[in-house]
Amino acid sequence: MRKGGEPEHPTKATASDADEAAEAAEGGLAGKDRKYVVDLVEAGLQRGKRDFERAKKQGILTRTLEETQERTVQKVFAELEYKRRDVEERLRKNEGREREQQEEEQNKLKREREFERGWRDGKRVNHRVGNWRNFNKKQKK
Repeated sequence: MRKGGEPEHPTKATASDADEAAEAAEGGLAGKDRKYVVDLVEAGLQRGKRDFERAKKQGILTRTLEETQERTVQKVFAELEYKRRDVEERLRKNEGREREQQEEEQNKLKREREFERGWRDGKRVNHRVGNWRNFNKKQKK
């Protein structure tokens, strides 16, 4: 979209828009994050070069070195994203499980309190304890 103008199709962006987006993205990473991403890219490039050399040695070249490295870097980032999502999902499930356990524990305590309240009802306690006293008196006689 253009500022103050009509919406524009995303694939019809101008070169200046692309330059602005590239500058914004370049300035977006700083410090540790930037070093981490650069390290990932370098690792992907090295792995891509290794894969290319292996394919070259076996005689099954299908891509150029640059294409192989580019795909390998993409795979590195895809694997990283997959792991992040997996960890996120496991954390969500774990939180849900903990929440269910807490709810079950609260329900259990509530049932116990209700049982105690019902048990402590005057008539029932006197009746049950009274029956036991009468039973003991009969045995002593």
